Amino acid sequence: MNVSQSKYFIALLIALVTAVLLFQVLDEFKIIQVRYDRTTINMGEWWRLLSGHLLHLGWVHLALNLAGLGLIIALFWRYWTTINFLLVFMLSLVAVDIGLWWLSPEVRWYVGLSGILHGLLIAGAVFSFHRERLFSIAVMAIVIGKLAWEQITHTSAGTEKLIGGHVLFDAHLYGFTGGVITALLLLLLNSRKPL
Repeated sequence: MNVSQSKYFIALLIALVTAVLLFQVLDEFKIIQVRYDRTTINMGEWWRLLSGHLLHLGWVHLALNLAGLGLIIALFWRYWTTINFLLVFMLSLVAVDIGLWWLSPEVRWYVGLSGILHGLLIAGAVFSFHRERLFSIAVMAIVIGKLAWEQITHTSAGTEKLIGGHVLFDAHLYGFTGGVITALLLLLLNSRKPL
C-alpha cells in the first residue's frame, strides 16, 4: 500500500471504528435499536442487515472485535488496497447476512463484527500468500482448524462468559466463506489485468 492509498485506508478505518462506537452508545442509551433482527428485517427494516454488524453485546465484545480488527490490519495491512479491504468487508458482511437468513433461519438476532473479521483474516492470508507462503499457510490452517472446532464442538472456550452472550459460530463460517470467495475473485481479476 502506497502513501496516498494509506490515507484513504486510515480514513476508512476511522469511519468504521467511529460508526461502531456510535452504534454502541446509541444502543447503550436505548436511543435506537440497530441489531440484526429477523422479525424487524422481515417487516422492512433492511438497514439492520448492515447495522447489526456494527453493534456488539457490550463493551467487552466491542473491545475484542476491535482488537481482532487491529490484529488483522497489523498482520496484513501492506497487502490491502482500500478498495480490496472495503470489498472483502462488505462481501463478508453480505455472506454472513445471506447465511444467517437462508441457512440459519433459527437465528432470531445477531450482533458483532466477528463473522466479517473471519472473512478479513482469511482474505489477508490469501493476499499475502505469494510473499509470505509459510505464514499464510499457518494462518489458514489455524483459522480452518478453529472453524472446524467450533462447528464440531459448538464451544467457545470461555468467550461466551467473557462477552456476556452466545457466540454464533455459523456467522464465523459464513464470513470466512465470503472472505475466501472475494479474495480469490480479486486475485483472479488482478491477474487478468494487462501489464
